[in-house]
Amino acid sequence: MAKKNKWAKVVIIKGMFDVNVMRTDPDNYDHVYEDTMEPAAKFGTVTKVTIWDLEPEGIVTVRFKEFEDAEAFVANNFGGRKYNGSHPQLSLAEDKPRFKKSGRGDIFGSESE
Repeated sequence: MAKKNKWAKVVIIKGMFDVNVMRTDPDNYDHVYEDTMEPAAKFGTVTKVTIWDLEPEGIVTVRFKEFEDAEAFVANNFGGRKYNGSHPQLSLAEDKPRFKKSGRGDIFGSESE
């Protein structure tokens, strides 16, 4: 089996929030975190959630401890749930995510990597 890219543990989710709401509603940050973490944790150990709150596409990244957990999470596609009025787009990262965020963007899970 070929060695996997280490970034394939990271799931990129587009469409999780409206950037304008994120700027004006301080509680929205916590809601986005909970709406991401709760379903993600069902698939395995989440080591980090980053809310890229300055990205107009409403991007959140979730890093799992295991590749298989990230792949299963992408395949499930939030069970068809809608956020911000549409279905989010999930994909595995191919490289280090380079999006824009304010200083409050990183939330680490129970384990650090």
